Amino acid sequence: MRIAYWDIETTDLKADVGRILCAVVYDPIARKYHTFRNDDISGVIANDEEIALALRDCIEGFPISAGWHSKGFDIPFVNTRLAKYGHQPIRRHLHIDGRWSMAGWRGLGPRNAKLGTAAEFFDLKNRKPSVDVDVWIGAAMGGDRKAMDELVSRCKADCKITAEVIERLLDLGVIANIQSYP
Repeated sequence: MRIAYWDIETTDLKADVGRILCAVVYDPIARKYHTFRNDDISGVIANDEEIALALRDCIEGFPISAGWHSKGFDIPFVNTRLAKYGHQPIRRHLHIDGRWSMAGWRGLGPRNAKLGTAAEFFDLKNRKPSVDVDVWIGAAMGGDRKAMDELVSRCKADCKITAEVIERLLDLGVIANIQSYP
C-alpha cells in the first residue's frame, strides 16, 4: 500500500498569521519526492494558496498519508490556510501520526516524542538536520533561494526519517490501527 509521508515548513506556528514556505510529499515505493516551494509557485511569500492546494491534491492521491505531529500541527495548519482562501480542507482519509506511538502512553516511551529522538532511538543512519535561525528568516523574507533550498532539504529529510521510523513502528506492531483523519 502506498503511503504519502509529508511535512511542511512554515513562517510561524500559528496558521492564521503564518504561511507555508515549502512542503514535501515522499513516496517510498516510487522513491520520489513531490516538492512544493512557495518561491516556485507564487513568487510572493505572503500568498501560499497555490502551495496549499497543490499539497492537498498530492496527499489526496494516496490511500494513506503519514507525518510527525501531523495531527497536532501540519494538517490543522494546511486546512487553516485552505479555509482562509475558501477551499475545501484535506479530505478525511487514513492517516498515521508517528509521534503518538513514541509518546509513552500510546506505545514506546523514550525521553520525548520528537522526530530527532525517534531517529536516535532507532539508530537510523539519517538524522534530523538542524537549521539556523538566519535560514528561516531568509526563506521567510523571500528572495533567498539558498535559504529555501536548505528548508526544502530539511523537509525531505524529515519525510524520509518519518517513513523509516513509522515503518519500524509498524514492523514492531506498535501502531495497532490506522484511523481516518481529520
